[in-house]
Parts: sequence; C-alpha cells; structure tokens
Amino acid sequence: MGPRPPSARAVTRWLLTHPDALPEGDRIQLEAVLANCHEPTALSEHVRSFGHMVAHLQGDQLLTWIEAVTSTADLPKGCPVNDLRGPQRAIP
Repeated sequence: MGPRPPSARAVTRWLLTHPDALPEGDRIQLEAVLANCHEPTALSEHVRSFGHMVAHLQGDQLLTWIEAVTSTADLPKGCPVNDLRGPQRAIP
C-alpha cells in the first residue's frame, strides 16, 4: 500500500496559494498531483491566470479569461463562471 493521496482540501489550498508562497514540500506534492491528472492541471492554470489578472489590475482581460475557461472546461450548470458571461457593469 503506497502513500495516502492528498485530500481535496490540501490540493485546493495548494492551488489557491501564490506559487512563491507555497512551501517546497507542498509544491512537490502539487506537481505530483498535476502530473497525474489533466483536470486539476487545467484548473490550476485558470486559477493562476485569474490571480495574476486580479493582482495586476487587468480586469479588461476578464472576458478573454472567461472564454479560455469555458473553452477548456465542461462547466456544470450552476458554475459561477457562467454568471460572468452576462452584461458587464461596473461595481459601485
């Protein structure tokens, strides 16, 4: 019996942590998870690109990001990304 796989909570934390702030051991485990499964790899890329867009105030790229996500993922009906496709309005 091999080592126990990481929990969904751990993988989520690793995906949502800025890569520069991720401890080496966690980074290695995340790389192992991503190497073995396509879905988390695509998710990781979308999460990282969204974080970069927000951190660098590039909201003008939101529609491009939404198109990238929706073209590479089979999104469930209640997915919040689907809600972002509606009319864009400024947040007061």
